[in-house]
Amino acid sequence: MVTSSAAAVRRSLLPVTVAALGLLPACGHRPPPAVDPTLSPALGAQADALAHAAMPGGARLPEALIGVAYGPDQGTEWQVPLQAGQCYVFGYASDPGVARFTFTLWSPSGGRALAARGKPGQGVVNHCAMETGPYRVEGRVASGAGHFVSVVYASGPSAVAAVVGGPVVAVGPQPVVMIGGPAPVVQVAVAGAPPTLGEAIDRQAAAMAPGAARVGDFLNGIGDESEWHPMLSAGACYWFIGAGDPASVKTLSLYLWDPRGGRVTENRSGNERSTLGYCATAPGEYKLEGKVSRRPGPLGPYKVGVYAK
Repeated sequence: MVTSSAAAVRRSLLPVTVAALGLLPACGHRPPPAVDPTLSPALGAQADALAHAAMPGGARLPEALIGVAYGPDQGTEWQVPLQAGQCYVFGYASDPGVARFTFTLWSPSGGRALAARGKPGQGVVNHCAMETGPYRVEGRVASGAGHFVSVVYASGPSAVAAVVGGPVVAVGPQPVVMIGGPAPVVQVAVAGAPPTLGEAIDRQAAAMAPGAARVGDFLNGIGDESEWHPMLSAGACYWFIGAGDPASVKTLSLYLWDPRGGRVTENRSGNERSTLGYCATAPGEYKLEGKVSRRPGPLGPYKVGVYAK
């Protein structure tokens, strides 16, 4: 349950150290570097500068997320209240002893909303929230050891006000830039007839991202795995909303890679619908992949709509 008071928000951001695995180095492996007992104040400034540069018009959430790992595969968890429809940037900085870093978010409903693995010790992770409520956020050192700090910026002051000063208000994630320009979301339904996949996706987009416009036509899936290559613009935010025929598609999962080939976010859904939200930090051709598991019988259609706001 998310409370409205600033004090409750501050309490929700208190770190909980994750149980460490592999405290003793394996035989023949170099031990992790010693960790200074004092947190360097420069880390917070570095994290803030990275987050602000990635979202210069954003507003900072008041509390920094602070963690430490004394060896590989150790980390810290926090509970961070996010607002659906708002986009967030997590700028993070680590001690020099941190070689690789992993950042993971879980939604209030328990699904994994973002997984950024094997990142450098300093960087930016961004996420457009699909649900309102407390997200479980984990920073974990994949290689090395040391302190780390993350600073969170929201895409508008209203997101911070909703978290800090009052009840959280629902809104939604964001868009793709493709050739042809944005097309308005048009909902067409025949009385008494069930909605088509496209209509169902448009309706979900209207609820999750009010005012968003669909960019181009739907991306159609073929076979158990499909691959598309949307062009994204740096600084823009994107919503990818997919749905499959429930009679034949058991689960639909979406994965997104940046132009350099690094996976930036994913959603391994447990049903025939899947959603991703992402703010692009680099322009270029991204790779979007859809994977389905099927029910007995022929595989029916599945589609993905891309929405911009």
